[in-house]
Amino acid sequence: VTALAIVGALGLRHLARVIEYAERESPERVLYIFLSYSIVGLTIATVFIVSWWFHFHLACKTGPGDIWHDAHFLSTLEGTEASTTYTGTKPGFFEKMTSLNLKMHEANANLDKGHPWGTKWYTWPLNLKGVNCWVRNPSPGAVQNVYMFGNPFVYWVVLLAPVGFFLAIMALWLRGRVIRLKERNFILTGLFFMAGYVLNWLPYILITRVCFIYHFIPSLYFAILLTALIVDYTFGRCPRANQIIVASIILLCLFGFLYW
Repeated sequence: VTALAIVGALGLRHLARVIEYAERESPERVLYIFLSYSIVGLTIATVFIVSWWFHFHLACKTGPGDIWHDAHFLSTLEGTEASTTYTGTKPGFFEKMTSLNLKMHEANANLDKGHPWGTKWYTWPLNLKGVNCWVRNPSPGAVQNVYMFGNPFVYWVVLLAPVGFFLAIMALWLRGRVIRLKERNFILTGLFFMAGYVLNWLPYILITRVCFIYHFIPSLYFAILLTALIVDYTFGRCPRANQIIVASIILLCLFGFLYW
């Protein structure tokens, strides 16, 4: 749910662009842009809703998770007592979707126990601890597991991106001359990536339930984009240096993937 900040950041960016165009474009052009962005928003909402339709269509039978629900919701599941004894009106699609999301939120809000693989939000950029996703003991003394751990080189390289962007902004400000179009685009795009990075990460300061490093993945996407933006802006005028830097980063990440 926290990753919805990505959609929110995109929405704010598109709203800002509509307002910007409104100052210098014709009303017809502004309306066209507004409708284009609205279609994108409706597409995102449609994908979300359709995914729930498939969920209810495929997961239509009872299971261990039905202890969370009342008879009103259970009446829609095959194999439950409520499906044959419930006399009220069964909930429709949107009521079930809302109810299930509220139950998930309630369950997560009431998680007060820790976890051996739980981590704090401030450790995620350093990639100090992963998550053991699956464990099996096929024979005495033998252990099989699936361990999720971030690529160290990806995490460590992008860790410098927010610092690098801040230093670049300071350098442009101290230079004291008119900002050119390329620099303006760099600043605006970088601020958008920084907003996505912060909005997806820092809200976890307020979350008291146990969290894991995979909660940092949406922020990691924006940090990777910010890193690419800084490299392109810094070395874009020198194609040879740009190619060397990019190739080095790719090779380091590939080594980290193969080694870890």
